[in-house]
Amino acid sequence: MMRTRNLFLLAIGALCAACCALRANPDQAPSSASLFTVAAYAQDDDPFGDDAFDEDGDAADSDAEDPFGAAPTSDPFAPSAIPSAEPAAAPASPAPAAPADGEEAAADSDDPRAKYLRPEDVPDELKTEDDFIQTANPVERAILGRNPTNSAELFSAAASVARVGRPLFAKLLAEKALQAPDASPEDAAKILDELGAGRATYFVAMPEASPAAAQAYEKVLASARQSWESEKTIRDAIARASGDVISDQAAAILDLRRGGSAAVSLLVSDLLSGDGKASAQAANLLPFFESDAIESLIAAVRDADPDALEPAIKYLGEQTDLRVGPELLGFLYCGAPDGAARQAAITALAKQYRELPTESEFALETYRKALGYFNRTTLFGKTVEGTTERWSWNAEKGAPVKAAVPTERAYLEETAYLAQTAYRAGQKANAVPSGSQELAIVATSELELANKGPEEFADALDPLQQAFPEADAAALTSAIRYALDVNRSRGALLAVLWLREIGDESLVYSYNEPSVIVQAATCSDRLVRFQAISAIMKWNPQRSYIGSVKVGRMLEWFASSTGSRVAVVASPKLDECGKIGALLQQQGYRYLPATTGRDAIIAAQSCADVEFVLVSPFIGAPDARVIAQTLRADARTADVPLFVATSEDGEDTKANLLVGREPNAFVYQKPYDLQSSSMALQRLFDYTKPNQISAAARAAQGQAAANAFLALSQSRPDAYEFDRLNDLTRKFLATPEFFEIGLEYAATVKTNYAQTALADLIGDTRYSIEDRRKALAAFERQLDANGSLLRGPEVGKMYDRYNASEKEDAETQKVLSDMLDVYEAHTASK
Repeated sequence: MMRTRNLFLLAIGALCAACCALRANPDQAPSSASLFTVAAYAQDDDPFGDDAFDEDGDAADSDAEDPFGAAPTSDPFAPSAIPSAEPAAAPASPAPAAPADGEEAAADSDDPRAKYLRPEDVPDELKTEDDFIQTANPVERAILGRNPTNSAELFSAAASVARVGRPLFAKLLAEKALQAPDASPEDAAKILDELGAGRATYFVAMPEASPAAAQAYEKVLASARQSWESEKTIRDAIARASGDVISDQAAAILDLRRGGSAAVSLLVSDLLSGDGKASAQAANLLPFFESDAIESLIAAVRDADPDALEPAIKYLGEQTDLRVGPELLGFLYCGAPDGAARQAAITALAKQYRELPTESEFALETYRKALGYFNRTTLFGKTVEGTTERWSWNAEKGAPVKAAVPTERAYLEETAYLAQTAYRAGQKANAVPSGSQELAIVATSELELANKGPEEFADALDPLQQAFPEADAAALTSAIRYALDVNRSRGALLAVLWLREIGDESLVYSYNEPSVIVQAATCSDRLVRFQAISAIMKWNPQRSYIGSVKVGRMLEWFASSTGSRVAVVASPKLDECGKIGALLQQQGYRYLPATTGRDAIIAAQSCADVEFVLVSPFIGAPDARVIAQTLRADARTADVPLFVATSEDGEDTKANLLVGREPNAFVYQKPYDLQSSSMALQRLFDYTKPNQISAAARAAQGQAAANAFLALSQSRPDAYEFDRLNDLTRKFLATPEFFEIGLEYAATVKTNYAQTALADLIGDTRYSIEDRRKALAAFERQLDANGSLLRGPEVGKMYDRYNASEKEDAETQKVLSDMLDVYEAHTASK
């Protein structure tokens, strides 16, 4: 008994000695093998004997099964034998670390894996790729034994591991697939075929593997589609679908369906090719594409060559789809040529209707459908993130194509087609539905403007004229009124442009209310407004008309545009206006400060270059809500968005309560540096979507308006007040782009201010001598036309300026002397 106790104490002492040595000198810590030797020695002297717990007494067998023994190197399933796409060095076993301040050093490490000595102990959430490989089960090893390298192979391996192994291991492989090089289209298609849709779907749907699984699948699928949608693959599937073996036909049809819209396009092309065999084969295979087949053939019926449409019409006539009948009626009633296609349409329609609708009935029903798309009350079937898929006819390919288009454009296309169809059918029946012509012109205008863009709107006029060659001034005037009444002012732009060419001054005269063209000249759309004013200026009415004062003031407003970028910044604190204004200046804006709501509104309405108004939620007299409503209600600022800038202390709640759901107002955090300012403005324009034009276009409008205003002031000087002409003269002389026009104004207007401004400019050395000479010529013309309007102090200032020029250059003295000579020559006789 005493011996047993002594041996036990001896073993404890040995262990304590090892621990002390570890503390004293961590660099010379005893190895795990020496510790096991101590433990073995203590066990050999066990007083219970060698066979106390071994009935067989086979010590050799016990040593062979030692769990701490080394793994046999010949094991084919050893971790070191597992292949990897990126071979990594085997991780070394971490050496025991010295405790720090009584705690384990592992606890102080930033690596959460440091406390684990063996890969199998590390949780799956923390495992690296090497950890997963070293702890792989036999099935996972077999899957990885294929040595996957590209995206398709790695995704297939990930999906297979997900079904038989660890989900997080599968996720890691999917993430590697995202970074791996793409597989060839043929290889990607083959691998997905071998994997099967079920396994891929199972993997993508696993919560543990998302979103890496879905992203990797989309990457591989994109490569595979290049193979599935290639003409070679589709042609091969079409050929195999004509075989005699049913199983081969089924497999070919599956391959064909994977071709998607590319297969449909090819089949429709074959259907219309005129080749009897290819056409019959296409007609047999198109039903497998269901709705896509119908929609693609409808696109062909709308725009393809009518002489080639007989097979398509026959096919559509056999379908029980509600979309077929109206499309074939439109083809029949809107100019289908005599021939096989027309006869095929009559035969097909007999299968679609028990009693064929008349042209007038069809026109009215189609007009109602067009209104549904025009008002956005009819919805498209598939709409994702503002886009929808539509089939259209591609003349170059000679086949229909499917593409994702913005939903707004889809509405424009469908409205324009249906409205034109309704109008044409009504024309043939001499029963045009009321409003259908106006809708057709407005809808077509909107579509053509979308095709060309707002900056190239003049190029969109020709397609409109080709679509409606019979349109006259009355039809265009009616279309403009229709667009204004339904608040779609931009739809009136091309009609106004066309009316300018064929109209005359009689269109501005009216009774009781402004005429349609005058209403367009004061509408909310800037492009329409300017073109309407240009039309009126071209016609040059010889007498007053209702709204002429508004037209003149709007023309003056346009003339104030110089093409600069201007923002109004309003806050009760002027220093805050300066801080925000400084940020806007770095982005190319010139800012106008305001400390009250009234000043902000006046500043926005007085300048044609204002792009937005930024206000503090604490602005008053009036508040932000009234500012938003006033800006939207005034034609000059209808497209100017309001930015309510808040801080982080809850001001956004007050701001949102103020502006509510105002469509032109946006509440966002107040910018504090250049980056936040840029982001805030981007958010503002994305949210409000203002219908604005570029700075260059504004400058061009300003130049044209200034010239028109000058001509108008000369031909009818009694129509406008002189104080506004003086204000424009001052603005033009101060703006380099408008300097020449400013001189013409100053030379023409019979005001004291015009003569004073020219005299001051002649003596201003900040201008070049050439500009001062031009001002002298304008001064002389002013005196010729109106005589001297200068008062005594102003005349004295001219002489004082000359007398003070003794030390200035000779050219300055000469031009000042010439100015006095001109003045004295015109006043000597009086």
